[in-house]
Amino acid sequence: MKYIISLLLLKLQLENSKLNGISMSCIGIWIDLKEAIIVKGKTLEEQTLVKIDSNIDVGNVKGGAGSSTPYGPQDAVSESKFLEKKNHELQSYFDRVAEVIQGANLVLVCGPAETKNKLQEDLWNRHAFKKTVFYQKTADSMTDNQFKALVREFIANN
Repeated sequence: MKYIISLLLLKLQLENSKLNGISMSCIGIWIDLKEAIIVKGKTLEEQTLVKIDSNIDVGNVKGGAGSSTPYGPQDAVSESKFLEKKNHELQSYFDRVAEVIQGANLVLVCGPAETKNKLQEDLWNRHAFKKTVFYQKTADSMTDNQFKALVREFIANN
């Protein structure tokens, strides 16, 4: 409930800033575990595209060591250590994305899976993004031009 109320207040602030002629910074992000594509700019001529690789290891837990004696003890790979490593890599990825979109007033977050939810939650918890309005859209993979067109349409409607 608190989230919805603050989102409505931020939307009102953005509408007032449009009426008062204050410039707004609108950004679109398409994100998954492989890469993030960030589009800045309102018109086709102004739009710039930034790609950020995640460098997240999405493989399965591997390894472990067998004993030299038959039927001897085996060392297993700790799944908690693997997940902790993945969480650190994900946080580093979100830090790089946040660095690029710093100062945005309006952010469209797109993506096919739950990475977009985690990114939005991470950004929402950062002090620098407290006054940023986030919109979310589930979208499968798109070409760069399709995503640019989606961002232009989003900015025109908001």
